[in-house]
Amino acid sequence: MKDKKVNEVKTPFIVLVLILALVSTVTIMASAQTNGGIDTSTEVILFPTAIQPITYMSNITFDIISDNVGNNATTCFFTSTEVIDNETYYVINTSKPVEDTRMYVTLDNDTRNFLMKRKVTRMEGVEVRNLTFDPAYVMLDFPLYVGKNWTSTANVTGVLVNETTGEEISINTSVVESANVTAKEDLTVPNGTIPCLVVEINCSHSHLRKYWISQMDNGVYFPKVQQYFSGIFTEELVLIEAISPTYLNATDNNTTITVTTGRFLVITLEGNPTTGYTWEVTEPLDELVLQQIGGIIDVPESDLMGAPSKQIATFEVVGAGDATIKMVYHRPWETEVEPVDTFTLNVTAS
Repeated sequence: MKDKKVNEVKTPFIVLVLILALVSTVTIMASAQTNGGIDTSTEVILFPTAIQPITYMSNITFDIISDNVGNNATTCFFTSTEVIDNETYYVINTSKPVEDTRMYVTLDNDTRNFLMKRKVTRMEGVEVRNLTFDPAYVMLDFPLYVGKNWTSTANVTGVLVNETTGEEISINTSVVESANVTAKEDLTVPNGTIPCLVVEINCSHSHLRKYWISQMDNGVYFPKVQQYFSGIFTEELVLIEAISPTYLNATDNNTTITVTTGRFLVITLEGNPTTGYTWEVTEPLDELVLQQIGGIIDVPESDLMGAPSKQIATFEVVGAGDATIKMVYHRPWETEVEPVDTFTLNVTAS
């Protein structure tokens, strides 16, 4: 491990709390007019009904690793999945010049919580932190509004690597976090002036994470994120640009679209799984061009029994070329029956 310009860390507890940063994503819903796709009142954050991928660039205005300061960080939300203990989790990946952090998260529809199961950090390709939370950590407790607060406890196990000596430190401890939604704030960053809710999360090991969240179209903004340890400022990310996916629906059936590598396609189609019918990708994708992210997400339009749904499929454009997405609406077990509906999209990627 090369020597880096890292502020001195004197105890394993300090090392632990410095990596317990909880970056999260939500969908903000409020009855308000919008300006350029940005919600202009941001009063309440409701439980997300679906997971949508988004990528954004942030400037690293301050960091405990001084080599990162002044450079940009890229954060990809929900752009891949991974199975842990037979459960599928979405990945939030933040890449800095000297650091790459992956968090494995999910949404719990029953408790209406946003949960984190694992966090892994690499420096120069070497894994320096691998922590698992049991039970999965409550990152956000919905709905969110000014004055909302909650507490979460989890056991943390795993390994940290001393970045100076290379020594591995085994971790087996519990952490308690107390969270508060403290304010509604109009925040000005390079990306513009954005209305936000401010959330502060205090860890039992003297770590504070503070972040601002807002909404643009169907995506989610994190215009600014800060970290503190024992009152000392350790990190700040300020949003420069958010890249939303390309949204498609039934009106795009049998059409051709042109996209660039690295973008995401989100296809939303009407369905009603309570009848046994569901949308499904039927033919193998050219995975050199397109890859599906997770499975089909079902979002009921109401809580009524038998209510219709929006069914959402997400794809990443991973390479240049031509590919076709073919989907059918059918009962999967009725293999000899023609589908009720079909959807075809031709994709040209550059």
